[in-house]
Amino acid sequence: MSTTTTTPSNPNQNPPPAPLPSNPDQKNKKMREYLVLLPDKPAPHTLATRLAHRAAHLAHNRAHIDAQRITFGGPMLSAHDAPENEEGTLHRIIGSIHLCRAASAAEVWAMVAADPYGRRGVWDVEKGEVVPMRVLVGSVAGESGS
Repeated sequence: MSTTTTTPSNPNQNPPPAPLPSNPDQKNKKMREYLVLLPDKPAPHTLATRLAHRAAHLAHNRAHIDAQRITFGGPMLSAHDAPENEEGTLHRIIGSIHLCRAASAAEVWAMVAADPYGRRGVWDVEKGEVVPMRVLVGSVAGESGS
């Protein structure tokens, strides 16, 4: 996977987290789409930490999914055909990917900072990316795909 170079001057990289807006339904703000790439930290304990906080991560994101602030998401894999171990396929997880809808990249970074995986050190947030994009085709295009 090709990624953008991380530099402090890149506005898509690691700004200080902004508070989430007080209006969670965002009806009065222009929502924009962002592809969020969050690699896991390469530490040996990362998978165990991910598994320990998975339920909290999913519960945290449920409100964002219900409000259509996260329109899809899932784990990034090292390969689809990586050999399995006794824990199943989880050892293939190398990070997370989301498609988020927010008024700004700063709001997306605030979502990342508030997520249990972000708070507990699963994600290597320093290497994460929030990339402005626009959905034009696919099942998540909906009203924003014009």
